[in-house]
Amino acid sequence: MLKSAEKVFGGWAGKKPDSKEAAAPPNPRGRHVYLVHVPGAVQTQIFAGCHAITRKHPDWVKLGLTNSLYGGAFNSRLVMNIREDKGYTYSPRSGVSALRQHGYFFRFRRCSK
Repeated sequence: MLKSAEKVFGGWAGKKPDSKEAAAPPNPRGRHVYLVHVPGAVQTQIFAGCHAITRKHPDWVKLGLTNSLYGGAFNSRLVMNIREDKGYTYSPRSGVSALRQHGYFFRFRRCSK
């Protein structure tokens, strides 16, 4: 496969695309709740999130490990508490997305009727 890629792209002399700075993310004050009603839906999804760091931050690895313990793995504290101990839902999780210039943290929970 590598030989095929080198054969096709080996002579490519294209220039690197310009890197544009993204606008700073908004700095909301307080909490905001958005409800979307879907008539007849048999499940509810709840998302919560906030701004986070990017992969360039010196604490990125620590944040990734902490998220794995909190809710980023099936044996995490969030899953054990919500799913196993209480039996409320079957897919709680959390994650950290490190976009190029501004990352975010989220927590997700799906509930059945």
